[in-house]
Amino acid sequence: MEKKITLFHGSEKVIEHPVFGEGKKHNDFGLGFYCTESEALAKEWAVSSLRDGFANRYTLDTEYLRVLHLNSPDYTILNWIAVLVEHRLFSIKTPVARRAKQYLIDNFSVNVNAYDLITGYRADDSYFDYAESFLNNAISVEQLSQAMRLGKLGEQVVIKSQFAF
Repeated sequence: MEKKITLFHGSEKVIEHPVFGEGKKHNDFGLGFYCTESEALAKEWAVSSLRDGFANRYTLDTEYLRVLHLNSPDYTILNWIAVLVEHRLFSIKTPVARRAKQYLIDNFSVNVNAYDLITGYRADDSYFDYAESFLNNAISVEQLSQAMRLGKLGEQVVIKSQFAF
């Protein structure tokens, strides 16, 4: 990642200055300001069938930030899904799935709150379904990993810390 990066945030309104501590705590990587380096992806996030939106643009200096790259070779799809199941709300259908969720968190989760900035896959509705299917033992880890590489999933960048804001 370059020291200065351009980020985009898709929203139904113009957000001139992001505010630390606002947002939804049950997003993919917990509470944070969710962006992307892709303007096209931000535009997709900004609109729905009922409204137009805005692709807000920001420049962030990352030189002194602690950055977690969940898609780097240092991590696997299990690290990503562990972080996801720790923060998102899942429909857990069996006691085995509850134990699987806890196993993932205990053995593969990464403390995202120790970082200022996180990059990783985004779990839109269809990809969230894959993650939920994996948790409920309907697909294998190989199938999950392959599914994450299909299509144009895209990466998100999450600003987590007050320092980064």
